[in-house]
Amino acid sequence: MSTRRMFHGTLTLALAAALVAALAAPARAADESTPAMPADHPPMSPPAPRVSPATVLARVGQITVTAGDADDAIAGYGARERFEFAARDALRDLVEGLIDRKLMAQAARAAGMDDPGSPLSERALAETWLERELARIPPPNEAAIVAYYRENPAEFRVPRRVRVTRGVARTTAAAASLRDELSRGTSVEELRRTEIAGAGSIETLWLQDAAKKPALVAAALELKKGEVSAPLPVETGYAVLRAEELAPAAARPLEDVRAGIAARLESAAREQAMTDIR
Repeated sequence: MSTRRMFHGTLTLALAAALVAALAAPARAADESTPAMPADHPPMSPPAPRVSPATVLARVGQITVTAGDADDAIAGYGARERFEFAARDALRDLVEGLIDRKLMAQAARAAGMDDPGSPLSERALAETWLERELARIPPPNEAAIVAYYRENPAEFRVPRRVRVTRGVARTTAAAASLRDELSRGTSVEELRRTEIAGAGSIETLWLQDAAKKPALVAAALELKKGEVSAPLPVETGYAVLRAEELAPAAARPLEDVRAGIAARLESAAREQAMTDIR
């Protein structure tokens, strides 16, 4: 279903302001007096004119959206949100949404989806019809999934990585002692039991390549398996790294990413269907 919007000249900032003002400002009591302004007060802008609820904002075929329709829609928002519709683009989006809803409700009635004995609201009809249309979209097939995997290799490439044991020391002397222990092949468990004065945390972690990488990661990626780095300055002192395992860059297997690709293709198909419906 494709629609062509025909906006009338009344869809202007003045109209938007009038619609919002009518909803956002509470009615003034008939006997409430207006305080007099000082004589030197600059003149105030005249209030936005009232807009008839019957004023047509847009028309598509036999379907029209009136100022009254916009009033009803805006009234469903809080006072703060209502003022956003004073912008022409926001009001235009609102009106387009109302057109979509009316057209989908019309299509639902034509498809016999409304029960004359218990008629649905226009919103409910539109939602029911839209759910039915989206449910008709077939799931992505194997060929589409494989094609996406082959055409977008960068998305599934894992950069080269290195698993390191990292020790942090607060002083250069402690960093030198830590480096000696790592060079001897001392395990993480043993290092944690060894009391090295000035030494801090000991942990094992993976570090991976990136276009912009910290100096610590760059140094780790230069190590050979079993090699220990020189002390590297960090925020809390000095870090010493030992490379435990090297993993070259590789593509993730299709089986590992199949579900994600299927979900992405299904989402894209639904978005395209929504565009086509509108």
